[in-house]
Amino acid sequence: MAAAWVAASLALVRSPPAAVHAGRSRSARSSFCALAAHEDDARGGWQGERWEGDEVSRPLGCMERLLNGRRSWSGAMTTAHVSVALLRGPPPTEAELLHGLARVFRRHPLLRSCVRGKSNHHIPDAAPYPMHSDYIDRAFHYGAELYRPEPNTDLQRFEPSPLPPEEMARRALRVASVAERSGTALEEAWRGGFDAAMDESVFDEDGDGPLCRFTLYASSSSAALLYQANHAISDQLSFNLLLAELLEAIAASRAGAPLPPPSSLPLPQSVEGALLGTEQRQNEEIKSRLELIVGRFVDGARLPFESLPSWAPRTLPAWEAGRVGVSTAKYALWQAAASGARVLPRWAPAAAELEEGGRAAAWEARARRTRSTFRTVDAATLTSLVAACRAP
Repeated sequence: MAAAWVAASLALVRSPPAAVHAGRSRSARSSFCALAAHEDDARGGWQGERWEGDEVSRPLGCMERLLNGRRSWSGAMTTAHVSVALLRGPPPTEAELLHGLARVFRRHPLLRSCVRGKSNHHIPDAAPYPMHSDYIDRAFHYGAELYRPEPNTDLQRFEPSPLPPEEMARRALRVASVAERSGTALEEAWRGGFDAAMDESVFDEDGDGPLCRFTLYASSSSAALLYQANHAISDQLSFNLLLAELLEAIAASRAGAPLPPPSSLPLPQSVEGALLGTEQRQNEEIKSRLELIVGRFVDGARLPFESLPSWAPRTLPAWEAGRVGVSTAKYALWQAAASGARVLPRWAPAAAELEEGGRAAAWEARARRTRSTFRTVDAATLTSLVAACRAP
């Protein structure tokens, strides 16, 4: 079951220059903005144990490696980022979208990146097992797959695609015409695509990209733009930014004042790079990682004694704070308490019962589907929610 949070925005496209207007939102949640611009220092080739990335490539951070996960039996993303924008006014043409998307790909290096490397946790042809009552016990038997102490020799990393932005745009775009046989035809079309994208978003893991897809559902008078992406490169803030830039380019073209070619932003850092100052820490001991985040004891003031036994300390211990403050630690504990491991329900059948009845396949992860629930929020409520999420 996909765990991605999804949102839909109400955007405006018309002949004069247009802007993106905040309107209705569906189950909206913002996470880290994957397309925020940060500088990155060059550290050398990726084969090095402490390679931190350079101007065009870098290793995936811990959260990015998690979000880059794919289902072993289909290759679909386990946690795809899916969003949809409802467009008012004359629907954009395929040519307008291709032009705007080429600008977007040219501007954002992470959007035109590929994920290379398998890491030492890659399991070829992994076989899922059913969700029965001793699921946790079975998981322990897979410990050899979950824990690999040897260092990575093929780091997962972002590398630029060799494809030009125009070709990336062509591969990313799909256009679906919707016949207005009823007043709900357009909504039925994009909702069907939305549900499919949650469980069936497949991006060629070994290809040249792109790692995102745009599908335009268009009738004669309105349209909806469905966006699906590898969650490692994009979140809802990212899509809001992409949508604004795309519609700006379309509106400028319709007004007869095309925008100049965009300049590329720097490759953004991972969360580790932005908060901890380093991109790659998976090869370090857990003790050094915790010390960097939480803090450690160091030598402090020297004791005012001339002679001490050889075993006695010469200085008082002092605490050197780590990179994470109290508020961040409190937030992490709250998240852990709110989303911790759940005990399987008592009605889950025993393993023997599944095997004897031939029902194991129905309880495998591959048999589950994401169920989307849509709710429309009015503009005033959305404004209040956004204000409440912002730090004072």
